[in-house]
Amino acid sequence: MPLKSVESLRQLYLCVFVVSLGLGLYMYFIPVFAQTFGATFLNLGEIGSAYSIAYAATPLLVARLADRRNRAWLFAVATMINIIATILLLLATSVWDVVLLRVLGGFGFGFFWTSAEILVSDLAPPERRVREMGLYSASWASGILVGPLIGGVIIQTASFVALFMTSTLLIVVALIFSITLMIPRYEKQDFRGGPVSSLFTIRKLWAWYFVIMCYGLIFSVISSIFPGYANGMGISAAFIGVLFMTYGIVRAFSFTSSQRFLSFGESKSLLIAATLATIATLSIAVTPSLLVFFFAMAALGICYAITFPLTIARIAKNFPNEKLGAAIGSYETVYGIGSAIGPFVAGSIAYVFDVTVSFVATSACGVLMVIFVTLGTRGHGSAE
Repeated sequence: MPLKSVESLRQLYLCVFVVSLGLGLYMYFIPVFAQTFGATFLNLGEIGSAYSIAYAATPLLVARLADRRNRAWLFAVATMINIIATILLLLATSVWDVVLLRVLGGFGFGFFWTSAEILVSDLAPPERRVREMGLYSASWASGILVGPLIGGVIIQTASFVALFMTSTLLIVVALIFSITLMIPRYEKQDFRGGPVSSLFTIRKLWAWYFVIMCYGLIFSVISSIFPGYANGMGISAAFIGVLFMTYGIVRAFSFTSSQRFLSFGESKSLLIAATLATIATLSIAVTPSLLVFFFAMAALGICYAITFPLTIARIAKNFPNEKLGAAIGSYETVYGIGSAIGPFVAGSIAYVFDVTVSFVATSACGVLMVIFVTLGTRGHGSAE
């Protein structure tokens, strides 16, 4: 059995933090990078969807491997893929280069997040999963919190070349950590699928999967369309980094209190999160200003911090340990589907109408989240 100890989890969180710091340096600046090649909002939507389609296609593959192979080694392989996906961005010379390279980036992201979440769910006892998922989330959120600010400064003072090189070096450090700290302490296992039907469980949890899809759509629009929108309004890369840092600070702080959401009530917490997402995306469209953007990003940070640990713990607890790969894989696949739909639809709406209309349409997903949370709570999407 793997070492189910606090030390093992903390080593994992350290590796996740460093990878997230490396990825956070540039992940929100890909739209700005693409605009240096003349990308339109439609192009930004295509870039976001290309990344998200690859992301959505990856988790089930990782899940299948994780239920049969050493999960710590999968995490190391995921880290290596992200090193390659990052350094290759230096070769981009056109919008379509960025589109193609983001396919590899989506594959790397999907591989990394899925393998990390499976490890957390595996190492943490069921009764501690919400708490540990919150601490895990705080580790990657902290990296992504600091990353955009540093990345914005690097772009302003140096170049995108320096940005991608710095990011690559950080992820290499994380790979060294995972090989020297994690893998030696994780015993190789041969996971065998049990008699429980994963498909049956997924069908019973359909309402919760729609909640996941909706919030995946919302946050993919924020990460793929919003930076270009803010850049078009004359907000500098450094200030865009500060906006995402605000989002990250609130998200990281809220993640550390994830266990309290359960005492307040799962459905009530998720309804608050959905309401915040609706108001935030609508305000971005209706009253665009730097101050409003700060409040919107803070609200979205709270929304993500509530929704992620509660929904992933809800999904994971309905699967046995030998099926944790299937549980997390299904979660990330559905999130990826929402992430793939969001940028393409929002980018198309912005191209045909106006970018503000795309944010109004995105706010409707917050309303849908309210509906699906209500249905799931009433038993129309529960395996319990």
